[in-house]
Amino acid sequence: SAEYQFNAYAAAAYGQNEHLTDIMSEGLLMNASGGGQKMYRYFVQKWLKKSHTTTTAATTKGECDNDHDEYQKLYKLFKRKLDHNDMFNIVQFFSNLCALLPSDKFGSFEIGKLLAFFRKTKNVDLSLSLFESIALKDKYSPSTAAAADIDNEFFCILILTLIESGRLEAAEYWIQRYLHCFPILCGQLMDKFFAHYMTYPMTSPRIRRCQGRDRQLLKCFYDHLLVNYYKESYHRSVNVSFDKLLLYALEYSSTEHVSQLLSDDEIALNTYKSKIECIEQVLILLMTQNRIHEVCMLCNAIYSNPAAPHLFERHIEILVRSFFPIFRFLSNHSRYDVIRALYEQLDAYTMQKNKPFSIPITTQKLEMLFDDNCANLPVLKDFQCLKKSELSRMAICTDENETTTMTTKEGDSSSQYSDPAAQMINFWKNFYFDNKHTNKAMLHRLYHYFLKKDNFLYEGSNFLISKDIDERFAHYFMTEIVYNSSIFDDEKPEELDRNEYFRKVLNSELQKAYPNAHKLSYNFSKDKQTEYLRSCLK
Repeated sequence: SAEYQFNAYAAAAYGQNEHLTDIMSEGLLMNASGGGQKMYRYFVQKWLKKSHTTTTAATTKGECDNDHDEYQKLYKLFKRKLDHNDMFNIVQFFSNLCALLPSDKFGSFEIGKLLAFFRKTKNVDLSLSLFESIALKDKYSPSTAAAADIDNEFFCILILTLIESGRLEAAEYWIQRYLHCFPILCGQLMDKFFAHYMTYPMTSPRIRRCQGRDRQLLKCFYDHLLVNYYKESYHRSVNVSFDKLLLYALEYSSTEHVSQLLSDDEIALNTYKSKIECIEQVLILLMTQNRIHEVCMLCNAIYSNPAAPHLFERHIEILVRSFFPIFRFLSNHSRYDVIRALYEQLDAYTMQKNKPFSIPITTQKLEMLFDDNCANLPVLKDFQCLKKSELSRMAICTDENETTTMTTKEGDSSSQYSDPAAQMINFWKNFYFDNKHTNKAMLHRLYHYFLKKDNFLYEGSNFLISKDIDERFAHYFMTEIVYNSSIFDDEKPEELDRNEYFRKVLNSELQKAYPNAHKLSYNFSKDKQTEYLRSCLK
C-alpha cells in the first residue's frame, strides 16, 4: 500500500543519514498544502522524534529542544532553495512552512524576502501565486497596525514587480481587489507608493520609459476607481480634481485667471497625480480633442505671462518631455505667434548658466514645424493626440479659427481670411538656419497657405488674377510675401541688407520648388508694374 511504501522510505531515511532525511522532508512539503502538512506531521511524529522520546514521557526541556531543531531544519531547507534558485513547487513549500511554523519563527521577513527574490528573478506568476496564498492567512492579515504595515510592504513589492514585468492588467486587478477589502488602508498605501516610484525621463532606456508609462496608466486607473466608486471611504476630501478644475478654467476663464490657478499652491490636487502630471494630462486631452484655443491659452498662461515669470521654470519639464508633440500641434494650426514667443523664451533660457535643462533651438526643431510629412521624425504623425490636428493641417478649406467676420456701417457682413504666411516667414527669419531641407519645407508650407487663401477667394466669388494657378501663386508670392511691409520693413535703413538677403533666399527656393511660378513672378515685381503703369499713361 501507499502507507507501507512511505514507511519503508521513511525508515530508510531515518536509518541512513541526515541528508536523506532533509530530502524526504522537502519532498513532502512540496505537495499541496493540506496533504503535504499531513504527511510531514506523520513523518515527524513517527520517525524523526523517535530519538527524543522514551517509553514514559519526554521532559518539557526535551520537547522544546526538539521543536527548536525542527524549526532550524525547516528554515535551512527554505534558505537552501533560495540559494540554489530552486523554483520547483516553491510556493506550495512556502505555504506549508507558513502553516507549520509559528509567525515569530517564520513570518513577515521571510515572505518579504521571497517576494523580493521573485521580483529580482522576474518570476511574476510565482509572485502572484505567493501573494494569493498569504493574503488569506489569518496571521498575516492586517488586523493590527504592525501587521497592516507589513502587509502593505508585500503589496508594494507585488505592484512594483507587476509594473516592471509589464503585467498592468494584473496590477489593476490587485489594486481593485485590495481597495474593495481595505479602502482607507489602500488609499494611504497608494499615496505613499506613487510618491516614491516616480516616472522615468526620456533619456532612460526604453524598458524604463515603458515602466513609467505603465505607472501613469495605473495611476489613472486608480484615480478613476477612487473618485467614482469609493468616495465615501476616501481618506482625503474628495472635491473636483485639479485637472478637471484646470479644464473648467480654460473653458470659462481668462489667461490671467489660469495663471493664478497654476500659481496657487494651496489648492488641493484631489488626485494622486502631481500638478505637472495634471497639466500634462490636460494638454494631451486638449490636443486629442483638437482644441487649439485652450492649448494656446494654457501655453501663454504658463510660459509667456510676464505677471507670473516663475511658472516658466517651474513647468519647463513639460516642454522637455513633450516638446515635439506640443509644437507640432501648434504648427498644425499655424499658431506661429505662440511658437515664436515660446522659442524666444527657450532660447533665452538656454543661454542661462546652472540650469537643470537645456533645450537649444536647432534646424530639426524648425523643419518639424514646416514639413508636412515630418520626414526627420515620422513617428510623430502616429501620436494619437495629433491625429485630428494632422487632418486640419492638410485641409484646404478654411475653418472658423482662420476667418474673421467684418460688419460695415450699412449692416452688411463679410468674411476675411487671416493668412498665417506673414507670421511664418517672420518666425523663419528670426530663427534662420541656412539649411536646404528647412527652407524647402517652409516654401511648400507657404504654397499650402496660398491654396487655402485661393480656395477662400474662389468660394467667396472674389476676383481672381488668372485661371493659371502658377500665375496666381506668383502674384501671391510677390504681393503677400516679398513686398509685405510687415515682413520686410524697408523704411528701417539697418534692415535693408538683411531684407535683401532673405528676398534672394526666397526667390532661390521658389525657383527650385516652383519654376513656372518663378518665371511669372517678374510680372508682379515693382519694376514691371511701374513699366506697365507708364505704358498705360502714355
